[in-house]
Amino acid sequence: MKTARWKSRLLIAAAIHCCLWGLFIMAWPELSFRVYGYADPLVNTLVWQGCGFVIFLFGAGYAFASFDPARHYSVILMGAIAKLVGTTGVVYGYWTEVLLPQTLLWIFVNDVVWIVPFTMIVKDAIRLERPLRITPAKSVHDDSVWFDWMGT
Repeated sequence: MKTARWKSRLLIAAAIHCCLWGLFIMAWPELSFRVYGYADPLVNTLVWQGCGFVIFLFGAGYAFASFDPARHYSVILMGAIAKLVGTTGVVYGYWTEVLLPQTLLWIFVNDVVWIVPFTMIVKDAIRLERPLRITPAKSVHDDSVWFDWMGT
């Protein structure tokens, strides 16, 4: 059960990290915006705080999934996809000179470090998942009676 233990611990660490980071964004939106390295002043505080709330919700999802990572791998898969898409967006923003280099540091700390372990957890869960076997029910009637009843 050592493998299950590291997965649960990793998800707890991710949950704590996301919940704290989300609360930081919600509580101090202007400061968190500057910490990220965004050059322009924060225009819509409510939208930025909403991003913090989504980050917090991902943390809650990771905490929930930590109890049984194999069973709740879809939550972890959503997190891995979100982190991959977020990283891609930030790298694109840096490449097009919209974002400052400081933002790359924060995206590494908040997203990149989690992509590989999340992917490993999801891969293991999918590999272990057994396909649902549906066996046909035995007919009470033989086929001739069934077809006669249908009027054929």
